Amino acid sequence: MNIVIVQERSRHQANWQFRESMCMARALGKLGHQAFVWGRGYSDLRGSFQAVLEETKADAVLLLENYDNGWVPDLSACKVLKVMWSIDSHCALKEHMRAADRHRIDILLNATEVYLPHFERPGRKCHWFPNCYDDELLRPMPDVPKTVALGFCGNYVNRKDWIQFLQRAKGLQADVGVLGDDMVRAINGYRIHFNRNMADDINYRTFETLGCRTMLLTNATPNLERLFDVGVDLATYTSPEDLLEKVDHYLTHDAEREAMAARGYETVKAKHTYLERAKLLVELLGGDSSMPGGS
Repeated sequence: MNIVIVQERSRHQANWQFRESMCMARALGKLGHQAFVWGRGYSDLRGSFQAVLEETKADAVLLLENYDNGWVPDLSACKVLKVMWSIDSHCALKEHMRAADRHRIDILLNATEVYLPHFERPGRKCHWFPNCYDDELLRPMPDVPKTVALGFCGNYVNRKDWIQFLQRAKGLQADVGVLGDDMVRAINGYRIHFNRNMADDINYRTFETLGCRTMLLTNATPNLERLFDVGVDLATYTSPEDLLEKVDHYLTHDAEREAMAARGYETVKAKHTYLERAKLLVELLGGDSSMPGGS
């Protein structure tokens, strides 16, 4: 099966291999399929996208660009199967709905199940397709000592008040804007990684943290329990007071914290890698994910 993946190249050199397009392409390659990443920063966009489809003998197009600023071609006339993964519906729901309709998307994947009804149209298939992580890029680093009791690696967005609260109360180390391999090393150095999803999403930090075999402490989020054994794979909090209690508990119970990190790693490694999502994608496209090149 040949799939063209549409997404802009990362604007940060340190992060370009971590983009969804690159991770999915590598995973599909492991299954014996051909994935071609195309988008701003990868190639000359002045040519015809139809020519790209013909040159690659594409069976499907996978649209991963969640923030189109005018460069994404019109996919509506493409004769191949058109798939869109809406990862950030919690940030750009109406924009994604319009894009799915404009491109006449055949299969709509959403990282947050609650948004699926907004995309339902006659003839369109909609599926929950949760976030995941690349287990080649994000991995435990035994040589990195866990010297940071409580850390956060990412961007502030709507969680700045929570981060500053934890900095004052518990001395949280905030590695804001750290990307790529430096991000992986930072997460490996935490005993507890603090997370707060923006809305009802289950963000990448969830999977990446567990993939580094670091304990995750995140806010209670709908459907989290369908992906993980909450309280065993990871811990959640429901209020500032609950958060402080959980931090104190797990920092003073080393064996329990390390067991949770180990269990979370086992679960995420078995169920939530890009390879597992690629298998599901191939299945949804009508191929056989267990047969290299199957279509």
